Amino acid sequence: MKLLFNSLIILGLCGLLQGCNSDDVSGNTTREALHIAVAGTPNGLWWDANTQVLYISDDANNLLMRWTDSKGFIDALNLPTVDPKVGGLGQVVVLNDQQIFVTRFGYGTAGTVLQASAVGSSQAIQGIDPKLRRIGLTADSQGQLYDCGFVKNSDNTRTSTVNLLSIVANSTPLTAQELEVISGTGKLVGCVIGGSTMYLSDQDNNQILSVPLSQLVTRQSLQNLNVFAKINQPDLLAAADDGSLFTGGTGGIVYRITATGQVSEFSKGYRSVRGVAYDAANKRLFVIDRNTDTSAGAAAHLLHVLPVN
Repeated sequence: MKLLFNSLIILGLCGLLQGCNSDDVSGNTTREALHIAVAGTPNGLWWDANTQVLYISDDANNLLMRWTDSKGFIDALNLPTVDPKVGGLGQVVVLNDQQIFVTRFGYGTAGTVLQASAVGSSQAIQGIDPKLRRIGLTADSQGQLYDCGFVKNSDNTRTSTVNLLSIVANSTPLTAQELEVISGTGKLVGCVIGGSTMYLSDQDNNQILSVPLSQLVTRQSLQNLNVFAKINQPDLLAAADDGSLFTGGTGGIVYRITATGQVSEFSKGYRSVRGVAYDAANKRLFVIDRNTDTSAGAAAHLLHVLPVN
């Protein structure tokens, strides 16, 4: 009875979304929208164009779920164990050499970046500040990683930073050095590199900031960055191949931001938009729609696969 109830709720939610399909097993690369139930507590997304695998960070189970068009959900990748009270996972990034990275939020005591491989091994990177509550993660065209997050101050304000994250070659255990390249007040949640520009989502100030990568050779202030777009409570970011960005905001809306900073509603009717990822080859957007109702019998979280014109 509970399964039937949840299925009816999923179908009801689909009725709110244009072009809905309640397929919950696997998808395809056609122009048809898909709406797929997701277990755990999904957050960050990454579409790996090289292997045609979608990675989903799972807060509840401390793992990376994997989904493909042909098989649906395949074996997940386990991450280093941690007390749930100091866990939480954010953005996923897969480099061309198939190294997988994901941020751990850490709640002020265990923040870090985790590294994994497709064969199942994983480890927490050593040597970086555990107080930084990391969510965003991105890489440039050369595979250089950047992470972003914030610390909570004693007066309940937040100080955010963006770090250049450099892995120490041949280090065991895996160790990294962080060079702070951007800092200031605000709550940085997402970061993404599109072309030669870094974009940041600042939830405290309801804005998307931008800065040329060329300027990050010296430390920058958040307050001096260009305000690229204004969005209420923007979350994680994805960059498309035409220079546009996608992000979620309050009110269950997915926003599209053009290369010139113009904002429009791309899709709406969701509960809480978290991770977004873009598939350039098939012109589609992946969206995590988290159910904010955590009570027993609540409807499933959903992964939406949406065609992009």
